[in-house]
Amino acid sequence: MFKTVFLVVQLTFLVNSLKLPSYLNQCSFSDPNLNDCIKINGNKAISSLVKGDAKYKIIDLKPFKSPKIVLDSGKHLKIVLTDVTVNNLDHLVLNEIKFDKSKPGLYFKGSIDDLSLEGLYNMTGQILVLPLNGEGNVEATLHEGEYVYEITMDVITKKNTDYYKIKSSKVDYVLKRGYFHFDNLFNGNKELGDRMNQFIDENWTVIADEIKPALAETIRSVVDSVFSGYFSTVPIKDIFSDYTK
Repeated sequence: MFKTVFLVVQLTFLVNSLKLPSYLNQCSFSDPNLNDCIKINGNKAISSLVKGDAKYKIIDLKPFKSPKIVLDSGKHLKIVLTDVTVNNLDHLVLNEIKFDKSKPGLYFKGSIDDLSLEGLYNMTGQILVLPLNGEGNVEATLHEGEYVYEITMDVITKKNTDYYKIKSSKVDYVLKRGYFHFDNLFNGNKELGDRMNQFIDENWTVIADEIKPALAETIRSVVDSVFSGYFSTVPIKDIFSDYTK
């Protein structure tokens, strides 16, 4: 069973509503090209959004830092990461947006050329039939990743004002290539460690598949926290002009 552990602000709906920040623009709810409007404005806002915004309880994502992430599929490999830094979230490009007014729901497809991660690791288990253990520094790069994020929302009313609230969400992604390097494998045996890192590089999909469920869950929780920050403070009428239920 996998799990992820990191600091994300838990939000409740605030009494006092806020307007959209200046880096986010309104779209018209009745615009036949609403999806394009959301995509264009979203891409323009990414560089500002990742810096965090305390007013909306948005954490700093440039870089994203987590004290601990547990990558455990419950199959063959368990990796505990600590003091984790994830870089290049600001390189995200939104390629496709679909907004469903009836659910309501949102579908985002985006890409990041090189999402990089570094930190400390403690690893036990095996890759294919080979035992794998060690602890030390780790560096990883997810190359040419395509990420899909989907949410459904409820509409809740506070003081006669409608807000969105996340009902469910999920993340999936595919990679063109993954690069992983683990220092100090096999208690610092350099020869065995070098061979294993070469083997991991040649069989990178095995590691990528093992960590994918927990990494997708981490991404989902981080993106959820961003949307919850705005949804909990900004009324729908201030997100979409001419909004109607």
